[in-house]
Amino acid sequence: MHALAKLYPADFERRLAQTTAWCSPRARIEDPIGSLRHPDFRPRVLEPSYQSAVDHVDRERNRAFGWKVPEPAQPPTAGRFLLYFPDAELSDGAAEAESNGFFDVCNTPPWDTWLCLVVDSSVPDPSYRSIVVLLGPGRIRFPGGRRHWRQSGGLHPLA
Repeated sequence: MHALAKLYPADFERRLAQTTAWCSPRARIEDPIGSLRHPDFRPRVLEPSYQSAVDHVDRERNRAFGWKVPEPAQPPTAGRFLLYFPDAELSDGAAEAESNGFFDVCNTPPWDTWLCLVVDSSVPDPSYRSIVVLLGPGRIRFPGGRRHWRQSGGLHPLA
């Protein structure tokens, strides 16, 4: 069972609407490092778990919207979802260089884009924990790693 199934659909829809409304006007291709890493949303370095890190981002983004659900600037179908596997990161800086800073030195996508944590409890390997990240309609280039984009028809490797 996926942990995402435990997230109420209305909560996921709120997170998606807030993330889309927050990121759409702020994302700048010329500044991927600074445009999607708001300092108030930054998870603490020693968060107790990945879940608490993602929840911190959600809580601070929710606070920024005054605990209200905004109308998204664009329909959610205009973008893609990326699954980021934090236990499978390479931390070699290659993704940071290839993505012009969208991914950091540890291959982590910007925290402003984080939606929720997904855990596949049917697989004993903890590297199957993934953070769902909202991507815009563009394509991001980076080397290696296990990252996939979701579009109609299932999950596909990001080429």
